Amino acid sequence: MNAFNKLVFLFCCICLSANLISAQTSGAALLINVTDQIGNIVTAADVSLITGDKTIKLVKTNDDGSAAFRSLDGGGYQILILVEGFKEYRSDTIILKNGENRKLDIVLELAVIETTVDVDRDDGIDFNNSGGTRDLNKEEIETLPDNPDELKRVLQTLAGPTVTGEDMPITVNGIPGAPLPSKENIKLVRVNRNVFSAQYENTYGGGIEIFTDPDVKKISGWIGFNFSDARLNATNPFIARRVPYQSRSVNFGVDGPLGKKASFSAYTSYSENETSSVVNAVILGPDANIVNFRQAYETPRSSVYNNFFLTWDPNKKRKVTGAFFFSKDTSEISDIGGFALLSRANTNRSSYFSYSLSDTYIINPDFVNVTRFSGSNTNNKIVGDNGEAAINVSEAFLGGGSQTDRSSSTSRYEFYNDTTRKVGRFSVGFGVSLRGHRLSETSRSNFGGTYTFTGRIAPVLDVDNLPILDGSGNVVTAQISSIESYRRTIVLTQLGLSREEIRTRGGGADQFTIAGGLPDLDVGQFDYGIYQQNSFGVSETVGLSFGIRYENQTNVKSRTNFAPRFGLIWSPKAKDKQKPITTLPRITVGLGMFYSRFGVNNILSERQANDPERAFFFITDPILLDRFPIVPSINELQQSAVLRSLRLIDSELQTPRQVLFNVSVYKRLWYEIGINFSYSRSQGYRQTLTRNINAPFAGSADPVFPFGNNRNIYETRSEGGHRIDRISVSFNFPQWKIKGKPIYLSVFYNYAKIRNNIVSGSSSPLDPYDFSNEWGPAANDGVHNVQGYFNLNFPYRVSLRGDFGIRSGARFNIFTGRDTNRDGLYNERPSFASDPNKPGLIQTEYGLLDPNPVPGDKLIPRNFGVGPPGVDVNIYLGKSFGFNRDKANKNTPRKYIYFGLSINNVFNINNKGNPIGNISSPNFLRTITLSNFEGSFRTSAPRSLNLSTSFSF
Repeated sequence: MNAFNKLVFLFCCICLSANLISAQTSGAALLINVTDQIGNIVTAADVSLITGDKTIKLVKTNDDGSAAFRSLDGGGYQILILVEGFKEYRSDTIILKNGENRKLDIVLELAVIETTVDVDRDDGIDFNNSGGTRDLNKEEIETLPDNPDELKRVLQTLAGPTVTGEDMPITVNGIPGAPLPSKENIKLVRVNRNVFSAQYENTYGGGIEIFTDPDVKKISGWIGFNFSDARLNATNPFIARRVPYQSRSVNFGVDGPLGKKASFSAYTSYSENETSSVVNAVILGPDANIVNFRQAYETPRSSVYNNFFLTWDPNKKRKVTGAFFFSKDTSEISDIGGFALLSRANTNRSSYFSYSLSDTYIINPDFVNVTRFSGSNTNNKIVGDNGEAAINVSEAFLGGGSQTDRSSSTSRYEFYNDTTRKVGRFSVGFGVSLRGHRLSETSRSNFGGTYTFTGRIAPVLDVDNLPILDGSGNVVTAQISSIESYRRTIVLTQLGLSREEIRTRGGGADQFTIAGGLPDLDVGQFDYGIYQQNSFGVSETVGLSFGIRYENQTNVKSRTNFAPRFGLIWSPKAKDKQKPITTLPRITVGLGMFYSRFGVNNILSERQANDPERAFFFITDPILLDRFPIVPSINELQQSAVLRSLRLIDSELQTPRQVLFNVSVYKRLWYEIGINFSYSRSQGYRQTLTRNINAPFAGSADPVFPFGNNRNIYETRSEGGHRIDRISVSFNFPQWKIKGKPIYLSVFYNYAKIRNNIVSGSSSPLDPYDFSNEWGPAANDGVHNVQGYFNLNFPYRVSLRGDFGIRSGARFNIFTGRDTNRDGLYNERPSFASDPNKPGLIQTEYGLLDPNPVPGDKLIPRNFGVGPPGVDVNIYLGKSFGFNRDKANKNTPRKYIYFGLSINNVFNINNKGNPIGNISSPNFLRTITLSNFEGSFRTSAPRSLNLSTSFSF
């Protein structure tokens, strides 16, 4: 070797030594050992090493449960471990120094068993589920509103209506009625439409299920503030000016670990709302002239809201969740607005307390038991003035004393247990639910009495209040409104006319009611349900579910409430590389029977009228009515020949029942867009309604009463029915991304044809026992309803989300507003005019109507009127700023400040409510209120702005 070669060899040796020394001093290493909670090693687990947003290396644990990462640069790393049967493990950021060797012992937790399926997937089938589910992922949850009320509305918008049209109810960790947790503490939101499982008593399946995150590794929290003011809002269309309003609220939340196996989450908020209520009535002016009265009154309200969640995993097979909630609301001026004048104001105070505890025991991955207990107590106190009689001038104004003086305490409790066992293709479940309900009330409501004035056929009066005669000397008559009848009563009384003459000229009250006796009552009720559910996988693409449920309750003698359920699901598999548009759809079919509980409030109403120590009088005798404004006392009425009114529950009453059939078809389209079509038919039987079973027989000159005396006896019976055909179509657009930012859109369309005869009292003006014309359209029959939710995320942490609703007009009933069949109810309908020359006819957009039909005339159908359509669009614009970034990962801020702007009714559309259908009202076919949107939308209001800010850490 010559000198040059020796120099080259020496140089190479020096370089190699330098590299080896550098590697030994600067390269870092991670050695990971993975076990389960009882110390068993976990092999073949996928272990990813992550830095920033990138996965730089993926290895599997070997036979001794270990994995190693070597020759790492110094810096921050995260460990992600995925293995079937265990929860996902993601570590906090690990800071490695150059040359450091670190060993980590990681314990994995057993995954919770999920028994539902995502309807957006075509490659799987769950034979327990004949309805389908949909899960919101973490990114979608992060886009939801922070405000609990807005969060509830958006979730119900995303879920769409139930197959029978109601809002989807919400449960939290399996607890129905629990308060919504903070958005930061939500791990999963699932829309569970497993309607035809015997596990569920109602026609919406599991509803909207919220699960909180038990894996809290460190303390985090947030504090927020919301503000809105009338100066940021549009004018009220009914009074042509802004309604006084200001709202301020502050909320605070925190969650964190409690040792290694437990975590907690707490949330509290306080709000003050200086709201206003708009009175839109027709009253008498200073000179007893009829005038319109429109005025806004401030109705301040404050509320406190607190909840606390605790999650404990004592071992890998058990999970325990507890929840506590308390709220308090105070309103100094309430229950006014619309027709109700300021004199009807009440002071309302309410509080709500609830607690719950649930235990999930995973005996093995195919054997799960869930036990839950929950309870609640509600206290309400409404203080009003019942020293002065109330005056109800039918759909003109409500004046006089408020007649509402009541305090109540309601206690509820529920025990629930469910066990599910899976063996191969067959699974079986059984369970029981027990519920109790007790209501204690101290009520002096209507102890001061209420006079009611309605319209009628009366003489036409001249300027001197004398009847006008025609050419033949006969008194000219016409239909007068309720406010005109009241005006005549006041004016003619001031003129000194006798009570008989006042009534002859169209004055006088039509009805007087009063209650009395001991104010304290206490009622209770208990119900239970037992069910058994089976599921069987016929093949890889076809599954059956079948089960039966039995329910019963106290206070109702109904012993045959068996509810069988059946479901069929067909989910064909897609071929390899097959385009989604060419795949076959997923089809589910279900048939089942459902029962509704008869509420304890009905029992309370019966006791209030019938208890020996209580008294309730419903008076239509002109002799007593003509004493207005003098109020006869309870003692006076009890000592007179007047008989008290009764409210009865039919001894043969049975709980309402309905049979539901549903078929749903899900199909994926282009660009991963999913469409779901659903048709359902609901047939209702034994629906409850109220009849006056002692109304006088029709056609007799002198009243003849079935029970031989003149008293109102109202009985609740199981005589109603309904038929509902509903079509629903939903479009779910996937989480598309533009420049890495996700966008989302979900749209629902719903249409229903609804027929029923669930009415109180006959609409026949002549015969109170003629119900032949009661089968007809319901209020929401034929309504086209579109709901949607969208979310857009832009660079620089700017987000835009919103929800919208579009619906056609709802139906409303047109009625005379007079009790001509003497059943004590004012729902008689007019007829189509058979003689266009008959006096007293009313020209409307629905034709020429006759409020005084004779035998043989055709009554108009129920809910003949159609109200105006509506459009409601609400948007939320937000911007967040991140700071105090992680030193190891500069792309992940540890703290955020958020600023938001929400705009309700963006386009300031005047969504009017339904017109008044009472012919006797001075507001007949006029709209005096804003619309109340069907489904999850709030009452529409003029455009309003709300500002919010929050700080999270």
